[in-house]
Amino acid sequence: MRLSMGLTRILVTLLVMLSVLAHAQEQDSTSYTPVDSVAIANFFESYVVKDTVPNDVEVQEYIALRHKQYSDSLVLRWAPTTRSLLVKGNKLGYVVKRYEFPYDPDTLSEQDEEMIITAPASLSNPIKAYDSAQWATVFPTDDKYAIIAAGATTGSLDVNADEVGFGVKAQQDESIYGFTLLAADLSVTAANGLGLRYVDKTVQKGTTYEYRVCLADSAEVAKMDSLMNLSYENLDSTQVIGWVDWLDEQADGYVEFQGKTEAMFLKEFRTSSLENAVELRWPVVPNDQYSAFFIERSSDGGTTFDTLTQNVLVSEPIEVFDSLGNNFSYYKYVDRLDENYVSYTYKITGLDGFGDKSETATASGMGRDLTPPANPQLISGKYRAKKQQVHLIWRIPAIPADFDSFYLQRRDAPTAVWSTIEPALGTSDTTYSFIPEPHQYSHYFRLGIKDTVGNAAYSFPVFVNIPDTLAPPAPTQLMADIDTTGQVRLTWEQEIPGGERLLGYRVYYSNRKSHEFTQLTTTPVANRSYSYSIPLKTLTDKIYYKVQSVDNHYNHSEFSEVIEAQKPDILPPVAPVFKNPLVTESYVELNWEPSSSKDVIAQEITRTRSGSDESPAKFMVEKGNRSYYDSTANKGVVYRYTIAAIDDDNLRSKESFPVQARVIDKKLMDQVSSLEANYNDSKNSIELKWVYDERGDYRFMIYRNFGNDKVKRYRSVGASENTFEDGVKDPGTYYYAIKVVEKSGKKSVLSEVVAVSTQ
Repeated sequence: MRLSMGLTRILVTLLVMLSVLAHAQEQDSTSYTPVDSVAIANFFESYVVKDTVPNDVEVQEYIALRHKQYSDSLVLRWAPTTRSLLVKGNKLGYVVKRYEFPYDPDTLSEQDEEMIITAPASLSNPIKAYDSAQWATVFPTDDKYAIIAAGATTGSLDVNADEVGFGVKAQQDESIYGFTLLAADLSVTAANGLGLRYVDKTVQKGTTYEYRVCLADSAEVAKMDSLMNLSYENLDSTQVIGWVDWLDEQADGYVEFQGKTEAMFLKEFRTSSLENAVELRWPVVPNDQYSAFFIERSSDGGTTFDTLTQNVLVSEPIEVFDSLGNNFSYYKYVDRLDENYVSYTYKITGLDGFGDKSETATASGMGRDLTPPANPQLISGKYRAKKQQVHLIWRIPAIPADFDSFYLQRRDAPTAVWSTIEPALGTSDTTYSFIPEPHQYSHYFRLGIKDTVGNAAYSFPVFVNIPDTLAPPAPTQLMADIDTTGQVRLTWEQEIPGGERLLGYRVYYSNRKSHEFTQLTTTPVANRSYSYSIPLKTLTDKIYYKVQSVDNHYNHSEFSEVIEAQKPDILPPVAPVFKNPLVTESYVELNWEPSSSKDVIAQEITRTRSGSDESPAKFMVEKGNRSYYDSTANKGVVYRYTIAAIDDDNLRSKESFPVQARVIDKKLMDQVSSLEANYNDSKNSIELKWVYDERGDYRFMIYRNFGNDKVKRYRSVGASENTFEDGVKDPGTYYYAIKVVEKSGKKSVLSEVVAVSTQ
């Protein structure tokens, strides 16, 4: 009996909730949506972060799961993502599986992670929604959310499609689905009765757990659970693994039980004044756990509070963007008031998906008069040249009851900040004469009116222009610098009278001071400097500049003084040309034709040793000299000589075409001794050997002849050798001798001739 009476109240409760939500929408139509879509969105968005779902995965229905820790237990809450899955859950029930890890899961192997320690519920004993008999034990009750849950599970709220049509039937089913999930969020009794809640009191502090919820049907377990949301037909194994990993991270995943309950706090609850209203606002924080909010108001400073939201406020977040493009979301509620400037204290409490209330947050606010007076009319403004003043005329509007003052404002550019002209105007004033400062030519004026609380209104601006015919002064202290790359930098100074604004400067140049100057800048440059590049390989070595200033009204100053700039010398001198060198036993005499360049200040001779890596020797010679005697050259050594010219900018010419020379050394090298020649019958070859003790860079030249002692050059071997084997072709007598030849060309005399017979 109690149950049937309770179920009869369900429809009344639903109507009350819908009327509350409709009232909220009337207050601010952009902030609130019907409860069915909001409840689903609030629950699922807090359980699974949808923005991180892979784009290439087809999302199927599944069970969203979330947990919360208490001092003695860990509570699980879940929700099917579709109405059809909720109906299946009511019929089949749910299985909760728990995986237990006694250590830090980061240190576990894959085999350890897969070990199932315990299963609080099984297929034979699932968690199911209450039947009518179980709901009867709950009633009577003041928990309207439990009443909604009871009606949803027993089918008392269903409407026959034949009576209302399939469209209305579908809408009614979705609304019931939304109310059902919201009821589970806001009431522990409703969540238990719907089979969407489980309390695990066997958890131990410091132990890590992993939970998983699925339908109690072995055929459905693979798909309909809290960690898998897959369409197996469209996924390969890699995607399946990746998708499970994602759900594992975004759902509960691993949980280390700490054995404590963390308090919930609403952050940054604040108010702002509107006309006969106060706007309440609080931000959406990451992992927002709130499903609904309670708002209360106090008019006695917080002593007593009246409830503004008779049931619960289900608010849809508002997303906004700042000037940098960053987005953030917030909730808001508008409290309409009968009068302004009455201070109120507001209190808000959040309710999470586990039926727990947050700590309350408070803020004060009041409605304010935000309506400005009617806009005044500034009729005209003219410049009177004879009096050198601006004359303004306006029309006096109707004076409002809360009038405070009239005033004029001025600025000299469309984007400049308005400045107020003192003193304030009287209500009988209709004209005003303004004497501008020197060099102020553009003026924008507007008339303002302000009420007693600071609301202001303004007329349309009036523009007044003052003709400018004065030229600015000429630039001074013009300087120019040209570097070796041809980069020119010009700088100058400018005395600017107070208030005058320059448009910029024009730069002119000429290759001759007496010639007409050409403008370098097509438009005035703003800075007191100018840079550009010029070619340096030209016939002229100087260039001339002058500068002119231009103000905002294109009045041109006189020219600055002309400045002369010296171009840097980048052309190296012409190289000297060597003649044939002369050599003696004491020195090498070098002769050349000097460079034809006029700016040569010195000549440099470079000597290198052929075939050696030793550092070159350098000899400086005065610019007028045409010869040089190298007495430091070693005898018999071949040297390579080049010469270059150097000018007054330290530019160096190319090296001349090289010449080679060596000091004559007439001393002979020692000859080899103990030369022997023997015939080796087994090899059919003649073997030579000799003795030579002198060290140096030389080779042994072997001389030979057949049948005659007039020997000729035959072979050569290196200085490290003292033997030579010569193959015999024809029998007979062979004659041999050896000469030592140094790399520098120095030689020994031919050794004695030895003979050997091969017969």
